[in-house]
Formats: sequence, structure tokens, C-alpha cells
Amino acid sequence: MVGKGGRAKEADEGRILTDDLFACPAPPRTQMSEIGPSRLFGFQMVDHPGAQVLARAEVVPWVRFVLEGGATLHSSTARDRDVMVLEGRRPVHVVPSKLPRGKGDGLGPSWTVRRFARGGRVLPKLLGDRYLRTGTPRPFHEARVSEAVRRRGVPTPRVLAAAVYPQGPFYRGDLVTEFVSNAFDLVAALFDSR
Repeated sequence: MVGKGGRAKEADEGRILTDDLFACPAPPRTQMSEIGPSRLFGFQMVDHPGAQVLARAEVVPWVRFVLEGGATLHSSTARDRDVMVLEGRRPVHVVPSKLPRGKGDGLGPSWTVRRFARGGRVLPKLLGDRYLRTGTPRPFHEARVSEAVRRRGVPTPRVLAAAVYPQGPFYRGDLVTEFVSNAFDLVAALFDSR
């Protein structure tokens, strides 16, 4: 979490992330800043007016730069001159790593940045890309699950940052991961007849 004065406190060493994937107690429903995933090893919670971001320590400076510029992680990468856009339910941006050379080695040369989007027919029309603020926000939950399956040896892109933008009783969310070239999704793996 970020203390007064904007300094980040180091996250607890993985107490919330145990061998049991769902061992975490449910967080309070109204206090998003005290959720369990902020205790993921190597992550820090960055609180900024209008945003809460769970980020790997190496990407915290980029996250702060984006938020201080008044943008979201997704909208900032949309303006990147080197952006490649992948189409799906919503656009996914692929951008070169935002870290200086030699910093964050092993985080991948490119990152994907996506906005969380609802599936189905009715809720997307009613809520768009907004989610009700109850329980653990989806971006933080995805970061926790991703880290748990990686620890079990499942090859999955590392989550670099998970952002939540509260707005009244709702929030929007972004997720930044390493980009994996030549990858395919589960549907393609199960149903492609190649």
C-alpha cells in the first residue's frame, strides 16, 4: 500500500498466497484498499485519487507516471506511438515495455494492456465496462489467481499491474501482463482442427 507522502510499503511476503488457491479470507466488501491481493509477494498497492493499482515493484514508477498524467493504464497505451491493437471483445493494446533498459529484466519486451469487459447479452448493455464494487475486484482477483497457477508450474503470462478505477458504487478495471507472441487461447486449443 502507499502510505502518506506517496511512499510505497513493501507487500507482505505472500501470506495471502498459499498452496491452497482459495485459502484467502473474503475481504471486507466496502474497503477496496485492504484487499488480500495487496499482500502478493513482489507487488505493491499504489493508491492515487481515482485509482488503486496492484503493481509489481518494477512497474510502480510507470504506473505513477500514467496516473499523475490523469490517464488510465489502458487509455495511456492507446496513445502510444508503437501500439499494436489486438481485437476481441474490446481492444487489447500491445506496447513495448515501459521500463528503462536493464530495469525489470525478465518482464518481457512487450506488454498487453486490456480493459475488463463484460460478457453476455444484457449486462454489457446496462453497465458497459463497469462492475459493482462488492468483494475482491476482478483485476485483483485475476492477479492473485495468475500468481497461484504460475507457482504451480502452469505457463501463463505474468501480471505486471492490475488497476481499479472506483466510480460511486461501480469500478472499471485494467490488467497489464507480459505479451506472449504466437500464443493461442483455450478455445483455439480445444476446437481448432489444425
